[in-house]
Amino acid sequence: MRFNNTLLYLHNNLLLYNMNIDRLLKEKGITKAQLAERMGILPQNVNANLKNPKEDTIRNIAAALGVPISVLFEDEDEASNAIVCPKCGARFELKE
Repeated sequence: MRFNNTLLYLHNNLLLYNMNIDRLLKEKGITKAQLAERMGILPQNVNANLKNPKEDTIRNIAAALGVPISVLFEDEDEASNAIVCPKCGARFELKE
């Protein structure tokens, strides 16, 4: 049971990480190809770096986006009454 909870926690953080990167790319008007250039990697390697990030990759992505590492893992909806669909990124406000 504990192992399953750890896997779920890691999975949710990875989803949040990828959603935040997508959001930051949109906010800053940066394409994945431009992100690759800023990171000093080939464009075809961007998705692999996002899918299975290592510590140095996370640092590199944060630097390329000009944000602290913590921003990549922030849950902006945690304190609000909203949820975000992990598949499409749609935001849903929950009413009380």
